Amino acid sequence: MRWRFRRSTRTGRTLAALDVRDFRLLYIALFGTSVSYQLQRTIELWLVYDLTGSPLLTGLTGLVRGLATFAFQLAGGVVADRIDRRRFVILVQVVNALITLSLGTLALTGLIQVWHLYLAAFVNSTLTTAAGPARTAMVPGLVPRELLVNAFAQIASVRKLSQLVGPAVGGVLIGAAGSGWTYGVACLIYVVSVPVMVCMHYESGPLDREQSPVKSLLEGIAFIRRNSLIVVLLVTEFAAVFFGSYRALLPIFAVAMGLGPEGLGILLAAPALGSLPGVAAVMWLGNISYKGLFIAFSVMAYAGCLFGLAFSTWFLGSVAVLFLVGVFDALQAVVRQVVIQARTPDNLRGRAASFQRMLGVGAPSLGEAHSGAVAALIGAPWTLVVTAAVCIGLTAGLVVKRPDLWDRDL
Repeated sequence: MRWRFRRSTRTGRTLAALDVRDFRLLYIALFGTSVSYQLQRTIELWLVYDLTGSPLLTGLTGLVRGLATFAFQLAGGVVADRIDRRRFVILVQVVNALITLSLGTLALTGLIQVWHLYLAAFVNSTLTTAAGPARTAMVPGLVPRELLVNAFAQIASVRKLSQLVGPAVGGVLIGAAGSGWTYGVACLIYVVSVPVMVCMHYESGPLDREQSPVKSLLEGIAFIRRNSLIVVLLVTEFAAVFFGSYRALLPIFAVAMGLGPEGLGILLAAPALGSLPGVAAVMWLGNISYKGLFIAFSVMAYAGCLFGLAFSTWFLGSVAVLFLVGVFDALQAVVRQVVIQARTPDNLRGRAASFQRMLGVGAPSLGEAHSGAVAALIGAPWTLVVTAAVCIGLTAGLVVKRPDLWDRDL
């Protein structure tokens, strides 16, 4: 394959992969669709709470998305190896554009109902989940081998940047133009990303249609079960993203502080802003010792910040706390991923990553449903207190019970 690549002083080593034309197009399309996804999530949270005033029903948006993620994450890896990846990604973008167009029309005409939002959330999450492995699998076919690490780092940055831009812009747009027109912006971004993908040159390698997908999945699951330390690390992730889930409660805190959608957008964006220096700190620290303890104490610090959010009645104070939540979330997530990938054979890394992504993306959504249900009973502040305490207790228990987490060279 002929690489469209030139080394340039314009981007330097940090952004070297973006000098490859076709990878740059994938990056642009992925950033656009990720921002559009975050716009949808912001509108969804605001509309459900605005229509119902119910923490439980607001949290159920996370349950809907979480079920879709758990159901289709592992299958997405199988699909990515059996069909033309670029065409599949384009198809997903077109369908997501149609979904946002439909929701925008319903919102503008005043006909939108909560069940419309649940149905759209399920379909959107299913498509996004299924297309994720396909996008990831395209990267090695777009850049030369020496730029693979840099390229995957750029892809990882897309999610954090979109989590920062999407909610902040979404909150402003909802406040200025309303939910219907904000859906229109999300639809337009999806539409623009389609010709970007069409212009990208990508050649699929041999498609894997011979191996049994069930056997492949079972092999990956068996490997995870045999490696108890990986299971423990995944439990720490579950503790953080399920019991430490807070997003569905942010509309409640925003309204309690007298904020509108603009304020909610800033609250939703603050953790993503914090994650950027968190990732940078891990890069600066390099190959640290005692990674198991680093992960555990970062999770507990993350949960500890939620106590501050629970009792904060000051907008800027809440933003500062959520910024720290993002810092500690990034610290524990990046180091955990490094440990799991390092302990996994190369031929199983895709399935291990897919399983971890299923927890990392699906469990927070289920956590939103859980926190919404608890908040309906005891209120949002005490929900954060209780769930954060459970997260800290579970993680501390693992530190005490698992001496291998104390390994200096983990």
